Amino acid sequence: PRAVIIWGFINDVFRSTPEEVESKLVRSRENLNAMIEKARSRGIIPIVATEVTLPVGDSWSDRIAGWVGALRGKKGYQDYINGHVVEMNHWVRRIAAEKKLTVLDFEKVLADSKGRRKPEYATQDGTHLSPQAYEALTDYTRHMNLGI
Repeated sequence: PRAVIIWGFINDVFRSTPEEVESKLVRSRENLNAMIEKARSRGIIPIVATEVTLPVGDSWSDRIAGWVGALRGKKGYQDYINGHVVEMNHWVRRIAAEKKLTVLDFEKVLADSKGRRKPEYATQDGTHLSPQAYEALTDYTRHMNLGI
């Protein structure tokens, strides 16, 4: 291939206990770097993509639960996951700038004003991408100058 899109680390966050999430993110960064270098060593253009956040419920009951949790010093599961996703996406953008790589900023394509995935871009389980999400990502990617 002339190019490869390197996208994905969300399962490293999802499938980690709070005690192991940092080590899993270190491993994710190492793996992404290795894939970038492996592609380049074979003359393949690496293109990196940011991960998408999870939607967070926005009903009155969701808001009240969020406020009560915040008062008790708790963070909701989606906010916990999203915090790690956003942190890792900052790293992806930074490493892409350092290595002069194209970034497909999927996080921003699907996010609302608070940085959370818009509900219409999630399936009913709240985690997987909906057909509308794939359409939005496809439209976005078609309009990018990928240099290939």
